Amino acid sequence: MLPEQWSVSIASFRHQARIGMESTGNCQWFLEIVTTLGHEVWIGDAAKIRASDSRQQKHDKRDAQLLLRLLAEERFPRIWTPSNQQRDLRQLLIHTVTS
Repeated sequence: MLPEQWSVSIASFRHQARIGMESTGNCQWFLEIVTTLGHEVWIGDAAKIRASDSRQQKHDKRDAQLLLRLLAEERFPRIWTPSNQQRDLRQLLIHTVTS
């Protein structure tokens, strides 16, 4: 699904949602869409999420159910993520130091 299609799909949610997902390298576009639409995103420690599942084989549907269960049971292993302002400042610092 393209980012534009995600935006339309998520905009159809009637209520604000808390979305839990494993940490991944390239999800910034998704986070921006979801948070702009008023939803809350929790990024989880992938290793801890995987450790909480008795089956070690990855399976998308089962993984989604596991994330939902961890959120519902308030056991989601949330990690800290920088705000957009913090992310921008970090990039500015990196650029300043390496220039």
